[in-house]
Amino acid sequence: KKVSYSEIADRRGAPDIMVREIVRLGNVMFSEFVGTRAWLFPRRTFGQRCPSCWDDILQKRTTDNCRTCWGTTFSGGYHYPIQMWSQVDEMEAVDQHFKEDYRQVAHFVVRTSPSPLIKIGDLIVDHLNRRLRVYATGGTKRFGVVVRQEVKCVGIQKGSIEDAIPLKVPADIDLVPKRNFSNAQTEEAA
Repeated sequence: KKVSYSEIADRRGAPDIMVREIVRLGNVMFSEFVGTRAWLFPRRTFGQRCPSCWDDILQKRTTDNCRTCWGTTFSGGYHYPIQMWSQVDEMEAVDQHFKEDYRQVAHFVVRTSPSPLIKIGDLIVDHLNRRLRVYATGGTKRFGVVVRQEVKCVGIQKGSIEDAIPLKVPADIDLVPKRNFSNAQTEEAA
């Protein structure tokens, strides 16, 4: 008997030439003009539960400052960081008053290319070592294909467990791209 396989198909289909060009221009914009280097720590959402803080009977974590899962309840906490170019804009700082606590919470908007895909709960570290937790995702699509991501984040308080997650950045890496402000359409720039 002969075995035959069908082609792998995506319901959205392959990105058309316009989508590919929009993504390419977006990558140029983020990597050469408005972007800065950032790192995405994708949050673990599956796998072994944390052996240090997860209670199997209660089905919840027992401590907030666990260095095994970094507060995610999954062993390891986050996947390896993914380097990306992004634009990080601070929106507003909001005062939060609690019974025994007062905090000033900073909100951010992060814009980046469609890859890597960012989801709620992920951690973003920008070039200033600000730690941002994603609480809303969105962006621009063309015919169902993501061409730009725009995510809303909240700044992590200094001293929080996520603030202690190590990130090793090589000393010779450019955190902000060298900007080319010459006009490429003139003969002098060529």
